[in-house]
Amino acid sequence: ACAGGNMNGCTELGVALYLGHGAPADAAASAQYRLQACDGGHARGCENLGYLFRNGNGVPQDANRAKQLFRKACDGGLATACEQLQ
Repeated sequence: ACAGGNMNGCTELGVALYLGHGAPADAAASAQYRLQACDGGHARGCENLGYLFRNGNGVPQDANRAKQLFRKACDGGLATACEQLQ
């Protein structure tokens, strides 16, 4: 789905890779798929990537980048991302 341009598919692939479902867990690869989803306008991909940056999972820990991603997801209509900004 992700290779076909479905951004939800990219987010879900990122989650699966993070959790090790169907392949060995790979937080860095997970971050790349979530970034692809976020760049493609998928708010949940941005929120998911924000958690990775906030916690330093697969990417360098960066609270400012996390906040930017949560803002983008919030602006995309995702209420749970808006809660992360409080």
